[in-house]
Parts: sequence; C-alpha cells; structure tokens
Amino acid sequence: MSTTLNRQHLQLLDRTAELAVADLTRLWRALPRTDIDRLVDALAELVPGLAARWGDVASVGASDYFDAVREFYNPGGSYLARPGAPPPVEQVQASTRWAVGPLFRASPDEAATLARLASSLDRLVRGADRDTIAGNATRDRRALGYRRVARPGACAFCLMLATRDDYSSQAAASSVGSGQRGRIRGNQSAGSRYHDNCRCFATPVYAGWEPDADVQRALDLYDRAGGDIKQMRRLLAET
Repeated sequence: MSTTLNRQHLQLLDRTAELAVADLTRLWRALPRTDIDRLVDALAELVPGLAARWGDVASVGASDYFDAVREFYNPGGSYLARPGAPPPVEQVQASTRWAVGPLFRASPDEAATLARLASSLDRLVRGADRDTIAGNATRDRRALGYRRVARPGACAFCLMLATRDDYSSQAAASSVGSGQRGRIRGNQSAGSRYHDNCRCFATPVYAGWEPDADVQRALDLYDRAGGDIKQMRRLLAET
C-alpha cells in the first residue's frame, strides 16, 4: 500500500476536521451565553447542520480515497464508491448535550465546554470518513474487508488495533484483547471504536495488500512487545 496515498488522505481529513471546528468556534462566539438553557437549545439545533456539512465533505473525500486504493490494487470488476450518510441528528444532539455539561457546574466552564464540543464534532466528522470506507468495503465484492490505519505518533491502543488483519467487519476493527496478531483472543469492545481526538482512519483491503510504512511500524512494535499493550506503551515511551 502506498504510504503517500494514506498520508494524503489523512492530511485532507485533518484539514476537513479543522475547518469544521473553526466553524463551530465561530458559531460559539456568535451565540449569546447569558441564558445557558437557551444556549444549549441553540447548539442542539445548529450543531447538527455543521456535522452534516463537514461530514459530507469527509464522506466525499473518503469515497475518492477508496477509489484510489481500489485503483492501486486493481482487483478487477467495476465499482465506484459512494459517500456515506451524515450522522443522525439525534446522535449529534446527544453528543452536543453531553458536551455542554461543564456549563452546569457550580462555576460554569465555557472553555471546557467548547473543547468538548470541538472534540465531539471532530469525532463525528472523522466517523463519516470511517463509515464511508466501511460501507463501501462491505458492498464491493472484490474487497476483502477493511482495516484500521494508525497515524504516525499514535498511541499503543491504536497501534495494537492497527495490527489486526481480519477486518471483515466493524466489530473486528474495534476490538482488542491478547494473543496472536490477527486472531486476538478475549474479544472485548474498544469503547466507542475510536477514542477522543483519535486520528486513525480505515482503509479497504484487497488481494495483494501489503502494509505500508506506518502499518509496518505498528506490526513491528506489536511483535517486539509480544502482543502486550502495556509493553507496547513502555516501548513507545522509550522512543
């Protein structure tokens, strides 16, 4: 797999998430904050629009990336990726109402609230990218599935998940345990699949797939640590 292709996609996705958060920050500054209940209602009404707008941008970018990866491996047949659906309004509103929790403390914390709103929106935008890849990898009959790509500098948890080579489903791509790479024992949920501020993304897998430089680095670290995530963390701290 081309490291350049992966990194170009990550760069575009990072920029999309950055622009989404910039829009959110402008919205936050424009809203009156004298009445907290009215502020929360306004955010619950307006943030879903931001998530849909920038989620669409991320989904289109993911479709282009999917097509580029498919062309790279040339599996035959004909398939054109299509963007995924935007995040459901109810999901965005729930995330928004969670994010405003610091406003209801004894000493309301606006900075913490904005940080949580930004983190939530970032996750939703990147989720649109990941869901687009997963959906198309499921529909494309020539695809073997999809797998996680850990960004350079990723945490040990993400690097461990990136060693999985049986990503035929979203559940497989979001589980972690202990054992041999690619067939991990003790399948347990990895929280909400991607932690806050996680920059990992998904890539489709076709016959002939080989790890790029970033994936190989995760595999090497996993092998050095003997599959032990605590040892992976120690090795990362030493570098």
